[in-house]
Amino acid sequence: MSIFQKILVPVDFSPYSSFALRMAADIARRLNAALTLLHVHDPVPYALPGDLQPISKDQQGQLRSEIEKELAALRLRAETAGAAGVETLIANGPAAETIAQCADRGSFDLVVIGTHGRRGFQRMLLGSVAERVVRLASCPVLTVRVPEEELQKEKVWPPKL
Repeated sequence: MSIFQKILVPVDFSPYSSFALRMAADIARRLNAALTLLHVHDPVPYALPGDLQPISKDQQGQLRSEIEKELAALRLRAETAGAAGVETLIANGPAAETIAQCADRGSFDLVVIGTHGRRGFQRMLLGSVAERVVRLASCPVLTVRVPEEELQKEKVWPPKL
C-alpha cells in the first residue's frame, strides 16, 4: 500500500499549476492514487455599499461556467496521463488557507502545487500561496517549479468574459 492514496492539486489555470498537474498525474498513475483538482476562487476582498457587487450574478455564473470548463479540460489531461479517479472541486476563500482546509477536510495525503519562483521584492510584495500552503497544511506538500522552457509550452489563463 502506497503512502499517498489521495493527492490534491490546487490549480489556478496558470502554466505553473498546469505543470504541477502533469507531475501530480504521473505520481497518481505510478501509485494508483486518487487525484483531486481544486480551484479556489478568492472573492473581491472589499465591501461595497448596499446590494452593489463587483460583478453581476450573470457574470458570476459565467465565471463559474468557465472555471468548470477549464477544470473539465484539466481532468481530461490528468486522465489521459494515466491518473484514475480524478475529481474536481471549486472553493471560495483566501487561496492558501482554503487549500490547507480542503486538504485537511478531505484527508489528503499529499498536496502538489506549482510555484512561480518569485524572489526579492516581487515575493515580498505578492507573497507566495505555495509557501503559505507549506506552512499551513497538515500533510506533505510538494512544490513544483516550472523550468523556463516549459513555460513556453503551457496554456495561459484566465478566460475572457
